[in-house]
Amino acid sequence: MLPTGFEWKQLGRAEGPFVSLRCAGTEVARMCARVDGAWLAALNQHLDWSAPSRSCRPCSSWDAGRQGVELWASRYAGRIRSEVDQVNAARPWQPFLHRPPASVKFEGGPSSGGGSTGSPP
Repeated sequence: MLPTGFEWKQLGRAEGPFVSLRCAGTEVARMCARVDGAWLAALNQHLDWSAPSRSCRPCSSWDAGRQGVELWASRYAGRIRSEVDQVNAARPWQPFLHRPPASVKFEGGPSSGGGSTGSPP
């Protein structure tokens, strides 16, 4: 059972299983399918790529992996919520995958010759 404030979501608008576990709109874990049909659980997805606590765990099945992710989220819910709050506070817009408000300006727009379209990365 998931702690309060956590929910499984689909990735973008893709049809298929709910593979992204989110807390306050930020992905914290993901179930990943390998090409050989096996599953991996990617944990601490909200942290920087170089964070040593980001990890992938092999799963014996989809159900076992999902149960393991939910157990991990329950066990570390307090730490995860605190880290997600810090990550979200540092972002110029929220929540994940939504367009930024008009007040957010991006450097290097097309008129500056920077090659950027002025939209978020």
